[in-house]
Amino acid sequence: MTGTTGYRADLTTYATYGVWDEPWDQAAAPKADRNRQKAAERWAARETELGPRGADVLEQLTWEQFEANAPCPGCGLSVKGDPDTKWVGKPLMVLTAEERAARDAEDARFHAAHPNHQAARWAAGSVDHCCRCCPMPPMSPRRLEELRHNPVLRALWSREPCYDVMRWDVRWWCGCVTEERLNMDQKAYGRLTELAARRCPICAADPVVVVASRAAGLVGQPAPPPSKASPTRPQPRDRRTKAELVAEISELRDRITTLEAGVPGEPNQHSPLPNDQSE
Repeated sequence: MTGTTGYRADLTTYATYGVWDEPWDQAAAPKADRNRQKAAERWAARETELGPRGADVLEQLTWEQFEANAPCPGCGLSVKGDPDTKWVGKPLMVLTAEERAARDAEDARFHAAHPNHQAARWAAGSVDHCCRCCPMPPMSPRRLEELRHNPVLRALWSREPCYDVMRWDVRWWCGCVTEERLNMDQKAYGRLTELAARRCPICAADPVVVVASRAAGLVGQPAPPPSKASPTRPQPRDRRTKAELVAEISELRDRITTLEAGVPGEPNQHSPLPNDQSE
């Protein structure tokens, strides 16, 4: 597991953002946090002026409606546009002058219909749809079935402990502290969300930005694997001194000499037999 020591996450490898040792004081907040909070408030004011996001409140088309080229719930145009359009899917460099003019006209219509939305666009044909106003197109039944059997998604949807998910203590501009979760490979939380704002789930302040974060440990902690017994090694013999080795060698030499000389009155077992006794 990446980012772990054995089966335990090494929290020293994760970045701590902000100050945790002192109480939170908005008046004494760093300039960077104040600027991000002001930017979030300006973004929230613009969103309030534009009204509710159609992509969030409108009902998505069904797959049958999408295949029938039904009107988009957000902008009212057909979801795929003109099926006879020839420039759809072609790179700009290969478009003819007529196709390029039609593409530019669609681009101008999109900007006029969605001014100052600062949102991405999606297209399933010759009509561009705003990601803020128009719900995303549905997935095909075949794709949904593939995702239903995807092992990664099944692991996310399961109730088993998430061994690769890190818990983060996050303090928001309002002073509330919540627990957030990220994949354990992400080594910082504040940097990932320094431009993001959200509604505080505790005090309902909206918007608030991250002012401090620190890693708190993995969501699930698996049991350590059984330890493998190290192979038994032969115990080393007691080390003897040089004098002891010399004495032992002398004793062995004396024994060899005695065996070679033989015992008086008995035949020497190590000497060859006489010629008349060899047969």
